[in-house]
Parts: sequence; C-alpha cells; structure tokens
Amino acid sequence: MKLEDWKEKNPYFIESVKVTKLLSKYDITWKLSDTNVLVGKNGSGKSTLLQLLHLALDGPDGKDRSINSVAPKFDSITVTLNNGMATTVSSGSNNNHNQKLKKLLENVISDPEFREKMRKNSEDKNDVDFKTLLEALNVDMNEEGTGKVKRTISGSSNFIDYSKDDNGINLFKQNISMEFISTFDMLLLSKEEYAEFGESTYSQIDIMIKKEVSKLKSLMISLNNETSTEYTTLPYKKDFNTIKSSRFSQLNIFIKEVNKLFNPEDKHFSFTNDGSLLVKTMGKEISVEELSSGEKQLLIILLKVANTGYKHSIIFLDEPEISLHLSWQEKLISSVRRINPKSQLIIVSHSPGLVMDGWMDKAVDMADISDKWTGE
Repeated sequence: MKLEDWKEKNPYFIESVKVTKLLSKYDITWKLSDTNVLVGKNGSGKSTLLQLLHLALDGPDGKDRSINSVAPKFDSITVTLNNGMATTVSSGSNNNHNQKLKKLLENVISDPEFREKMRKNSEDKNDVDFKTLLEALNVDMNEEGTGKVKRTISGSSNFIDYSKDDNGINLFKQNISMEFISTFDMLLLSKEEYAEFGESTYSQIDIMIKKEVSKLKSLMISLNNETSTEYTTLPYKKDFNTIKSSRFSQLNIFIKEVNKLFNPEDKHFSFTNDGSLLVKTMGKEISVEELSSGEKQLLIILLKVANTGYKHSIIFLDEPEISLHLSWQEKLISSVRRINPKSQLIIVSHSPGLVMDGWMDKAVDMADISDKWTGE
C-alpha cells in the first residue's frame, strides 16, 4: 500500500514526531509509517523517544508512564497524526518560579521587624540563618551547578485542544487503543494485584499473563454475545458457526500464530470452553507457569497484541527481542501484524534479526533522524 493511501485509511495513526533537545543533545525529526523499527547505539535515546511518544499521546496525566523519569530528558515533543491533528508536550525547569520565590523571600527577610520577630521566636535566640535559606533556593536554580533542576510536564494533554468533537468526546482515544510493551522494565505489581489471583506465588510475568488471559476471556464473552445477537436478530437466516467464525477471526489467528511459533518447542495452545488458555506438550497438559522465561515473554507479547486485535491500535515495543531466540525474533513482526493488522507498530530494537525476514526497509537509525541541538 502506498504511503498516502495508508495515511488516508488510518487518519489517527502517527505521521511524524519532532523532539527538541532530547537528552540535552539532539533535535529529532521522524516520519513514521505502518511498521517502524528504531535502531541505534546504546545511550542514543531510543527508549526515551518511545516513552515520550507514548507520553504525548496518553497525556501528562497518563497513569502508565513515569513522568518524573522522562521530564529531564527533553524540552518539547510534537506529535502529528495522519489527519493533521497535533499535540505538543513540553518539559521546563521551575527556575522562573524559584526566582519569584527568592525575590519574595529577600524582601521579607530584609524587613527588620520580621527578622526581630524570628529571633524572638527562635529557641536558641540566635539570628536565624536566612543566608542558608537563600543558598538552598539558589541550588535549585543552578542548572550548571550541583543542584538538580526540577522540571514539570505541560502541554495539550490527550489532544484536548485538537480532537474533541461537539459532545466533548476525545476522538483520538475513541478511535485508537494503545499498548506499551516493555519486556525488561516491568513495574512491580501491587499487593492487590497479587491477591487478585490467589495466594499462590507467581513471578511478575506469570501475573501479567493471567491478567491478559482474563482480558481475553472478557473479549470472548463479548464476542459470544454479539454472535448470539446477530444470529437471533438477522432478518435472514445465517449459519451460527459462520457468524461465530467471523466474530472470532482475529482470536483464531492469534492461536494459529502462537502454535506456529511454539511448534518447534512441541507446545500446543488452545482455548477451553470457559475461555481459559490450555497448553499441551507431547499430548500432556501443562500450566503456563511451567513455560520457560523466554516462552512466557513471547506469549505475553502476543497476548497483549491479541487484546488490541479488534481495534485500530498503536503498539509500542521496547526491545521485544530480549530472551527470544533468533527464529522467534525473525518471525515476531509478521506474527504481530497478522494478529492485529489494524495496528501501527513502533519498535525499539538492538537485534538485526528482528528485521531480517522482510522488514529491513522499516528500520530507521537514530543517527538518521537526529541533529545536534543548536539552540540556545
């Protein structure tokens, strides 16, 4: 499909991204397509750029992103969609605010009556160390010194200024789901999340798999209800299994792709009638917890993609190749695209294997989209 045709068909996907002063070094200009694999040397800002993209689309209040970790790493990011909508999120130090506080404090402590009152209220009756207070405030204002500059995020979060319709509906989030998949930087689960799945001890990824399977169960219930409704309300008779097969097409593709990838490992996956995920090896049923760490990692990636498979989605993948052997790496993008053909993929990777099987033209090097920052 030609790029212009793709853009017209997918108006809410990302067309381009611009970042100023990434890592205090680079200005970034990046044109995107349906599948994008960002490569480059360590420390070049690839993962940070991925986080910033998600932040800009999800908004500064997005609960899944750590604002404090990325705030010091950029000045501004502008994301433009295929339909021309755009949003800008900025990160700025609080120096101006501190300057005003410092000025106010200087005026207050220069007042003899205030200073005398503070001395009288002081336990040791000695002069209050106002100089130390001012020096402490100066530390926060000194970008070049030892003090750490505090930065805040601001901007048109969630496309508030751009994408709400007449009824106040956010058109971007109404039309697009997002999934950020990071296989090496997983957040710790809360005690409540552990309790939700019983008292058994599971690894972090075991809990994540259980949560994604639970989402798939809910999806399957919804699809079954839609199948029944269509079968009973159509003015003409249509075979029930034909309707169900159509409704479950993407889930069937998910199972097909999983089994294709796991076939060399002699593992076979299927859904039970209640929507549980059944795993067999050599004809014997095993639990998901018995899979290897690499197998679990591949499974969680595919499960997360499957849960977006019925909606246009932007899927962020941060170094998905970790713990995956080469044959899985080579097949991953193709499998993800088949499980959710309505997706825009934005991937950060260090592995050449990820693009070997027909995706070389989708690889972009950070060096090719970066310019040395030349601003003030």
